[in-house]
Amino acid sequence: MARVGQHGERVYTVGEVADVLQFHPDAIRYWLRVGELIGEPDTKPGEWRIRPEALVAFLRQNGETLPTGLPGVDAEMAMY
Repeated sequence: MARVGQHGERVYTVGEVADVLQFHPDAIRYWLRVGELIGEPDTKPGEWRIRPEALVAFLRQNGETLPTGLPGVDAEMAMY
């Protein structure tokens, strides 16, 4: 699911986060634009890179359960 970013770190695309959260990709892009979800613009226009720790922080901030087995999310990061 997660891919490797420019510096070798694991990152998610908007589509991957939308699949995990079961929301439309436009909702994910909105959260990125308003700063609720932290990400970096990708080299592809309209695409973003979301780091696993940013996704975990977003889920915690919104009281959501962390899905098990997310690539790039280690056990320490997943602990509440």
